[in-house]
Amino acid sequence: MGKRNKGKHFCNFTDFPTEALILPFSADSLTQVLKDAASDNSFYTHQQISNWAWRFWWECNEGSLVRTTENDPTLAAAAEIALGIDAQWDMFLVNTYSMEQLQTMDFTKIELPREWFKEWLTKLD
Repeated sequence: MGKRNKGKHFCNFTDFPTEALILPFSADSLTQVLKDAASDNSFYTHQQISNWAWRFWWECNEGSLVRTTENDPTLAAAAEIALGIDAQWDMFLVNTYSMEQLQTMDFTKIELPREWFKEWLTKLD
């Protein structure tokens, strides 16, 4: 199963897991991920980026980085951008593909518009 049970939120589909990005949860890592995603030949899939972004937000707001986030406005801002990435991934899927497509598609092949990553990178700077 994917990062969350998407069936209870929007529709009945499974976001099959991919290899997780192993990066520290930091504004610098988010910058690295966004630059990669904005390039023409991204090393990471957008699914991996979305999953990492959600885990980053969670660690900053519910997990081990809560105290650090409270004292670091840069990290807090980065976490909010990460949450936006995850939300846009979900919305892009449900607004772009039919229920039937979502039930059988390979999410590693899906790409968000590169301009979005450039905009998030600008917000992060």
